[in-house]
Amino acid sequence: AASITAVALQQGVFELLKTRATTDDTRQCVSGASDCALAEEYCPASFASVRQAFAVDDLTERAVLGISAEQQRSTLLILGSSEAAGKSGAYFFYSPDHRQIIKSCTEGDARCLLRILPSYLQHVERNARDSGGPGTLLPRLLGLWKVTVGRRSVWLLIQGNVFSGCKPISERYDLKGSTHGRSVSDEEKIKHGSACIMKDLDLLTNDRRICMASAEVRDQFISASKRDSEFLAEMGLLDYSLIVGFSAGQVMNGRRMSGVEKTLLAHVWGVPLDHDPEDESPDTMRLAYVGIIDILMEYNWFKRLENVLLTRLMGADISCQPPGVYAQRFHSFMEHISCVGREEAGPFSKEDPFLKRSRHLGPLGVILKRVGISELGKKDWPAIGVLVAGAAVVAFGLHHRKSVAKAVRQLRVHRAMR
Repeated sequence: AASITAVALQQGVFELLKTRATTDDTRQCVSGASDCALAEEYCPASFASVRQAFAVDDLTERAVLGISAEQQRSTLLILGSSEAAGKSGAYFFYSPDHRQIIKSCTEGDARCLLRILPSYLQHVERNARDSGGPGTLLPRLLGLWKVTVGRRSVWLLIQGNVFSGCKPISERYDLKGSTHGRSVSDEEKIKHGSACIMKDLDLLTNDRRICMASAEVRDQFISASKRDSEFLAEMGLLDYSLIVGFSAGQVMNGRRMSGVEKTLLAHVWGVPLDHDPEDESPDTMRLAYVGIIDILMEYNWFKRLENVLLTRLMGADISCQPPGVYAQRFHSFMEHISCVGREEAGPFSKEDPFLKRSRHLGPLGVILKRVGISELGKKDWPAIGVLVAGAAVVAFGLHHRKSVAKAVRQLRVHRAMR
């Protein structure tokens, strides 16, 4: 099913991106991969403007992602949900040049994106570096498609790959500013090895700061973080992350990039880092590839309930917070972990405010920590629901134990009289 979906999507891209759309009316293309495969492009004109803001040419997009109707085999690299590092259950396709990721998403995610798309377009047109702006860390959302094969429909989101720079990545971090349960489990380390994506507590306990090459670079990064997090709060969104990848080798020589490297780095935000004294050459400079991901989580009634329950049961610093609170904490963490030069770096102390927050656990947090569960995902909610319901029954019984005992006695008397 995934391969047919990929072929249908690519044939749709090849056919529909021949000309730029002038309206946001949905465009359709019947795939040659299957008589009943249909690819639909949503809001084509708006996404064409987004691509233009990020200097992504439609014809180049068509050449990279599209395949003709005669081709029956996809050129995309498929990464299943079991191989992905996240808990969403989504699966991914990588473009042949790895510059773009096609991610499956829910209908709720798609509707959220369509809701914020006009505001998102204005934000990236005003801030994207390719459009002359100061820069944005927001994901490059380049297209939204729906592929229907038979009776099954899959929503697909095309976006830029943060880690598609010209040098390999040695360390990866997924940072939210939350500390409760935000560390990598032993299972994830075994599963992903050196490609494991570490989290907030791992960065703090490893004393890993983003040591930037100059105050100007840090100011650009912090300003973008503030603008973007405020925008996401205004849109009522939360649960997003800053993904950071530290490059493994030399990326600049004499602090001047070659033309080839500039071309390869044009589609990602590479933050120049301060010189590493362990490097052999004093002219070597490393990069950190950075970008915000997973921005399509709305603060709906379910998230409000999660915040109320888990704040009391798990601890104050859980990931789920109201959008304004989440944005402020996210930006504060970015300020906290970034610095100028290695002289300012230093290790994080045991009294670090973010580390101290991680030690404030509620009753459920203590229990889950003892059984080895760190961060909760959607798949854990049924078990948590049963646990909370059981705890509520016990608490009610203890609080009203006299009334419960009286009711039990009356029931016994009633049975005896029968």
